[in-house]
Amino acid sequence: MAVQPIYGWGWWTRSGEAFDVPEPFEFDASVLPCHAGAWVGLYHSDGRHPLSGLWIALSPRNGQDMNLLALRERPADTGIFDRAEVEGEVVGYAEAYDLTVLTKGK
Repeated sequence: MAVQPIYGWGWWTRSGEAFDVPEPFEFDASVLPCHAGAWVGLYHSDGRHPLSGLWIALSPRNGQDMNLLALRERPADTGIFDRAEVEGEVVGYAEAYDLTVLTKGK
C-alpha cells in the first residue's frame, strides 16, 4: 500500500494530543477479512518515521480516503473495527492506494 497522510479532521495521539501529519510511506498490507475494504500491516522504516514499528490499520471512508489507526498490536480480524473500539496510539486520515495490480478490484 502507498499511504499519503492528509490532515482531514486532524491527527491525534491516544492521550488526545495533536500529532503532526506524517510523511507518506509504503508498507505491505493484507485485507482484514471481516471488515469490508479494511487493510492492515506492520510498518517498518529506518526508525525515523513517527509510525515506524506500529501496526497500520486502514478502514475506508470514501474512495481512496481512509481512516488510519496506528496500533501497538495487530487488530483482530473479527468484530468491530473502529477507533472507539481499539486503543490506537495515533489516529488520522490518509489516501491509500493498492500497489499490486493483481489484487485490484478484489
